[in-house]
Amino acid sequence: MYSLKELFSGYINNISDAFDNSDVIICNLDEENRSLYLKIHSKTYISSNLINDFKNDVLTALELLDITVDTSFDFSALNEESIADIVAALKVKNAVLNGYFNDADCGINNDRIKISLKFGGLDTIKSTDFEKEFITLIKEKFGMTVTIEFDEQTKKLEVEPQKPEEKN
Repeated sequence: MYSLKELFSGYINNISDAFDNSDVIICNLDEENRSLYLKIHSKTYISSNLINDFKNDVLTALELLDITVDTSFDFSALNEESIADIVAALKVKNAVLNGYFNDADCGINNDRIKISLKFGGLDTIKSTDFEKEFITLIKEKFGMTVTIEFDEQTKKLEVEPQKPEEKN
C-alpha cells in the first residue's frame, strides 16, 4: 500500500499536509477513457475543498478527463468540519434543505450527533431523506453507525416585514 503523497509527489509539487495520513487503497487508471479512480483512507479528516483541489491538480498533471476520489476516514476523524461537508453535499442533492442549516451548531458524543438548528425547519428536514442519507454517508465515510438528534430552535421563525424607509 502506498501513501497518497508517495504515489503522487512526482506529479504534483505541493500536496497539502492534510494528506499526510492518507493511504491509497485502490488506484485504477483507465487509459482509454483517460480517467482515474482512487479510493483513499485517512486517519484524519480532509475537507472536500482540499480533495477538490487535489483532484484538479491530478487532472492537470496527468492530463486526465475524469477523476473520482472516494474517501474514508477513521471514526476519530469525525468532526464539525466533516459534518458540515456532509450536510453541504446533501443540500446539493436536495435544495429544499438550503437555509435550515445556516449557523447550525453540532456536537459529537461517541455515536450521537446533535444538530442545533437556528432557523427552524425540522418538519421540512424530517420530510426528506436527510437523516437516512446523513447516517448512510457517515457509515460509508467513517465506518460507524450514528444517531442524529436535533435540538433548540426547531420551529419555523416568523419574520416581521420591515417598513420601507421614508425618502425626504
